[in-house]
Amino acid sequence: MTDASSLAAKVTDTRNVTIAAVLAMAVLAVFWIIGKTDRVTYLGPDHGQVAMSNQVALKTEPADNYFIERNAIYAAMKSGCRYDLTYAPEFGRNNRANTRGHGKYVRSATLVGCP
Repeated sequence: MTDASSLAAKVTDTRNVTIAAVLAMAVLAVFWIIGKTDRVTYLGPDHGQVAMSNQVALKTEPADNYFIERNAIYAAMKSGCRYDLTYAPEFGRNNRANTRGHGKYVRSATLVGCP
């Protein structure tokens, strides 16, 4: 009977570890889907960064490295206005690294207000 009870214990342990791993991955997936948001004042394109054909570096206050695609959202942004910039969080050892180097790739920009 000890063989059956040890087998049942191993199955229970494996099931518990699997459930914990699935829940942890689900939490990370939710955070990635929702994204992170920073409230910043948009000061215009950052001409100090190397230009790419499909992305623009943003100059913001407080200063950080934000990148956005050239699209309707970027075209509608006005200098001096406050925006909530939502970007994809990145996990792991090389977090905040993307194709442009260290920075935050902006998914959306929501206007908060203009002075």
